[in-house]
Amino acid sequence: MREEKYDISGMHCAACSASVERVTRKLPGVERSEVNLTTGIMTIAYDESQCTQEQIVAKVEKAGFGAALHLEHPAPATVQNAEDAETAALKRRKTSATATLTSSCISHGMTTRKSFLKTSSNASA
Repeated sequence: MREEKYDISGMHCAACSASVERVTRKLPGVERSEVNLTTGIMTIAYDESQCTQEQIVAKVEKAGFGAALHLEHPAPATVQNAEDAETAALKRRKTSATATLTSSCISHGMTTRKSFLKTSSNASA
């Protein structure tokens, strides 16, 4: 019996982690599969004579998520690249949220102005 950890990407909720657990438990030789949504790590115990790492990754990817063998101590460059990617993603989300909010405010302002103008022209008539 072999126990391994995998980094799972693309999970956003408990249903996502449950889905990963469900599909991996269906693989032949899998004794248990547990996913920690907070850390994004799946721990799986399986009989390596019946199942391979490639099959595990393929099954998780087929379910719509990413999977890679977990490295206990990633290289410093890997950590830095992950932090850079996370920072870039946060900046994109912030920019998108700002654009959405600005658009919404402008739209609301235009609607309010049209309503005001219509009310003003009716009052003067």
